[in-house]
Amino acid sequence: MRPLVSIVTLNWNQAEVTCDLLHSLSCATYPRIEVIVVDNGSDPRDVAKLSRVFPRPRIVRSRENLGFTGGNNLGMRVARGEYVLLLNNDVEVDPGFLEPLVAAMEAMDAAERPDAVLMDLEMPGMDGVAATAAVRQRWPEVTVVVLTVFDDDRRIGAALAAGAAGYLLKDEPADAIVGALVRAVRGEAPVSGGVARVLVERVRQQEQARQASEAALAAYRLTPREREVLVLLATGASDDEMADRLFLSPHTVQSHTKNLYRKLGVGSRAAATRIAATHGLT
Repeated sequence: MRPLVSIVTLNWNQAEVTCDLLHSLSCATYPRIEVIVVDNGSDPRDVAKLSRVFPRPRIVRSRENLGFTGGNNLGMRVARGEYVLLLNNDVEVDPGFLEPLVAAMEAMDAAERPDAVLMDLEMPGMDGVAATAAVRQRWPEVTVVVLTVFDDDRRIGAALAAGAAGYLLKDEPADAIVGALVRAVRGEAPVSGGVARVLVERVRQQEQARQASEAALAAYRLTPREREVLVLLATGASDDEMADRLFLSPHTVQSHTKNLYRKLGVGSRAAATRIAATHGLT
């Protein structure tokens, strides 16, 4: 049986994209979803609107506007799901809102913190890649999945390097996004089809470059020992250091170096190091 996923949203924070996503979830194939609406009573029409796009939400009443952090914390406390998703898209949010949210998470017990963060890359006043790195550094147990419109190689690489466990595009169906979050928390690495194509192309290009470099290096007809000397030369090792590493005499190392220079067609350590770098040996 699929786990129950709790989605917490705030009735005073309903942009059109939030309602659209909830409507998609109401028609989705993901079977076990509960929507929790934290309601401060400010406008009953907001809750009615949510009830139209997602039937039978759980309403949690509050006598005051608790704000972004307080409202989400209240919703998380009553969530029954194995996984909790905070669904909030406030177009009026202060660009500095990440700081109080971070402070609130630091004050939580580990069991109260969210399992996953769905991270946009382009937000007012902040960079989603930097925010991903900050969350992962402070709370390595919290999974970050990127949700964005950007599918270029640079942003994908930067987000994954920052610690994102997955990378989704915003044209994914809502239930696919929920399912991807669950899989990411379980240790998988969900990516959209378009992102997978970019990653496959990157790996293909890297392997082609490696094979071309290996073929070019093979043309020099270096012996295995000469290749070892070339690698050590490129690190800046002296003759004595290379002799110690390779269990050879300094004289033998010098002999290998002369043969190496001759085959490479160079006359200096710097030139040999440039060739080593060109062929990925550094």
